[in-house]
Amino acid sequence: QGVATVLWALAKLPRAARGEAPVEELSQAALEVADEFTPQELANVVWALPQLSAKDQHLVQKLALVARHKVQRFTPQGLGMIALGFSSLGIYSETLFSAISQAAQAQARDCNAQDAAQILTAFAKLKIQDDALLEALCGSLGGGAGPTTTDWEQQGGECVTSLLWALGTMRSTEQAPSLRMR
Repeated sequence: QGVATVLWALAKLPRAARGEAPVEELSQAALEVADEFTPQELANVVWALPQLSAKDQHLVQKLALVARHKVQRFTPQGLGMIALGFSSLGIYSETLFSAISQAAQAQARDCNAQDAAQILTAFAKLKIQDDALLEALCGSLGGGAGPTTTDWEQQGGECVTSLLWALGTMRSTEQAPSLRMR
């Protein structure tokens, strides 16, 4: 869907370069085709909305409903994008975040440090305490399939900082020792 790509691309631009972008019109177009979005397109739109300061409640509600029904088809990156997007909008839906948690736990071995950091940061922002999710993601990062020192270096300091902030906010520092880099 072109509208998802345009919203994502606009959100990537610096604020000054956006000019008078037709965000309201694009949001309306997204609302009309939301059911047809692929998981990647959904993730892109949900991620873009807070970047664009878009607050169309009908669109956000529709995206949350569609995402909840498609959440099992999201990649770990997509799960991180939708979780962070909704949390940045201040939107909490128990059924949606429960579904995100279950999908993330099922895919924990495929999560890289950035995916885990985004998911945990979103849950921490909304003050959602989910011990099973925390254990699954931290376990995968510190376990045999987790990131090596090189992986952590590629993810960058922002990723590490976000992950540590999420752990501290969730008051789960007991998980930190399992995050040792190899």
